[in-house]
Amino acid sequence: MKFAVFIDDILKKECICLQSELIKEPCDVFEADSWEEAASRLICTDDNSLIALICLPIHSAYITYVDNIDICAITSGHYDIENYCDDNSIKLIYDHNGMRKKKMLNRELTSEGRIYDIVAGNLIVFPEDSSYGIERAYEIFGKGQVFIYDKENKDIKTIRCSPQALSVLRENNISIIV
Repeated sequence: MKFAVFIDDILKKECICLQSELIKEPCDVFEADSWEEAASRLICTDDNSLIALICLPIHSAYITYVDNIDICAITSGHYDIENYCDDNSIKLIYDHNGMRKKKMLNRELTSEGRIYDIVAGNLIVFPEDSSYGIERAYEIFGKGQVFIYDKENKDIKTIRCSPQALSVLRENNISIIV
């Protein structure tokens, strides 16, 4: 797989994503066999930092090391921590009041294949410490999502989009299609 290193706009530090999903100019492009191998290229400057998957609305996810200051910057200081229902080894940090605050829709949270909540606003995913932790987290949360409201069934469905489609939606500030 080809990965790209770039400087994040919020954190102002190096992050890694799949090269095919990067819209801006990369600092460096490299090949790695897994997300874990790619993450080993990141420099951790603080012993209290943890590797995390950063999921912004209508963006593909990327990895970096985050600390408490970074968490506050990404979530605007309002967040709760919870286990992800379908995989308790994954921890989620996001603002539970994001919908009420009219933040953009971001990712669905599912349990046994059914949506139980939708994260509005930024999401930070902490994978378990194992050889497949980042891979598993990326499999679940990596692709950006668009939400479609089905008026007839009064149901919300999600579509995982290509980076190009997400770019068009971002430019037009669209996170839900009715």
